[in-house]
Formats: sequence, structure tokens, C-alpha cells
Amino acid sequence: MMARYDRIARIDPPARDDAYTGWLALRDLAERERDGELGRRARLRFLAARLIHRLARKGDDIDATSLQQQSDAVREELGQLPSRDRERQLLAELLKH
Repeated sequence: MMARYDRIARIDPPARDDAYTGWLALRDLAERERDGELGRRARLRFLAARLIHRLARKGDDIDATSLQQQSDAVREELGQLPSRDRERQLLAELLKH
């Protein structure tokens, strides 16, 4: 089934006090919601930010299986980018640690 891009609502920036932590990952999509490459990058950034936020908040008190699943999701998205892509290289380096 194909996505119905004519039904995608415009993404307006929320007030700073009302913004959720993933907003910066989506902000690049404003006015360019139909750009597939940009959408993949936004998804990658959101998944990576979620993983980093969780590690910063909980530290070592994270279920290893859950952490591995989140890391695998980021790696899967990284696989969609060209191997020499700078963002891919930076996030891959982060996942090594």
C-alpha cells in the first residue's frame, strides 16, 4: 500500500515549553514532507536520539535485550545510507561504544 502524501498534515513548530524531545529530529521535514531521503534521515535521527536519551537517563539500569533491539533499529536505518555518508559514520562510531 502506498502512502497518501496528500493527507500528510503540515508540521508546525511547537512552543518551546511544549516541545517534546524528538522535535529536533522531525523539524527538518517542515515543508518537505514528501522527501523520502529526508524522511529516512529524520527516522534515523529520532531512533538515535531516543537511544541516547534513554542511556543518559537510565545509565546501566537498562534491559540488555531492549537496548540491543533499539541499537539494531538504528543500525538497520544506517544501512540505508551510503557507506561514506558522514552522518552514517558518526552514528556507527557512536554505536561501537
